[in-house]
Amino acid sequence: MSDTAEVIPKELEMSMLNEPPAFTGSDGAEAEVFIQCIRKRAFDQGKQDDNRWIAQYAATCFIKEALRWFEDLDEEMQNDWRLLRKAMLAKWPAPGGRKSTSSSARHKSPSPCPSPRSSLGGMSPKSRTPVLPTPSLISSALGISSAASPNPNSTTTKTGKIRVVPEEGSALGPEGEYVSVRLDGRGHFHITRSVDNALRVQFTPVGGDAQVLKLMNCASVHESLGMQWGGADAIRLLTAPEPHDLSAYLVATSGWNPTSVSTSSPWCKGPAQYKIWNVLMDGTVIPVWKEKKSYALCAAVRTSDKLLAVVSDWDAFSASHGSDWCKARFVFEAE
Repeated sequence: MSDTAEVIPKELEMSMLNEPPAFTGSDGAEAEVFIQCIRKRAFDQGKQDDNRWIAQYAATCFIKEALRWFEDLDEEMQNDWRLLRKAMLAKWPAPGGRKSTSSSARHKSPSPCPSPRSSLGGMSPKSRTPVLPTPSLISSALGISSAASPNPNSTTTKTGKIRVVPEEGSALGPEGEYVSVRLDGRGHFHITRSVDNALRVQFTPVGGDAQVLKLMNCASVHESLGMQWGGADAIRLLTAPEPHDLSAYLVATSGWNPTSVSTSSPWCKGPAQYKIWNVLMDGTVIPVWKEKKSYALCAAVRTSDKLLAVVSDWDAFSASHGSDWCKARFVFEAE
């Protein structure tokens, strides 16, 4: 990777910081400068803690491809700067494949990814905001055409598999693996290289809201793909102002409504949800847990046995666990 691939053009940076910003969605460098510009404007107006105001201000700056992308987001993400900025970095990743330095600074060698702690609780010492996955464009990273990607405004039923793609170099390889159709002895999902052993899911988009992913070929008595916190105190930790490194497992779920759920895991003690999957236009899948507010999560894979988890904050997760885990992102591949 060349040094120039990581440099944000100086003229772009200065023009965006000194003039009313317009964001086109050209690349990751533009996204990084735009986010910092919006933060500066919010600080100048004394609105740095008003996530709704910041999001609505940022919305006035989207043009061209970025505007079309923004209009396909659900209303909650459009009006919450914490979710919106993470979604932007997911859509427009670091330029030139540059990796985040936040986690590598904690370790002598770059850690592939954090791991769920034993009680599965947590968040970052630096940030109280849960971290979204940072997906690259599916068309370039995985060769998935836009025609194959789900459209949140469409009511056509979608069937496909979920690929788990590592964010940093790991034994999983750059293309990642699929969520496996098989559950382990604790009722948790892992990942697999085999397409034949990949889990198939189905959903019908409903107004751009979070989706329910129906299990199509899993032997479980449960109906949907969901997540469950490992510790009984998970929600207290998740909603507390103090830093924590909360994480959960992917499980099979069923229930009459998204907040009253039974799961395939007799081991997990925390609550579960299944209407959590935000499927974007480019195929990116972002799990979001909803309490009084939304908490965007990212995928994590334990490379030793390919156990799959979701974490609330990557930095805290990395600090609490070793290099056996790798940060990842979910991608829906339509059939």
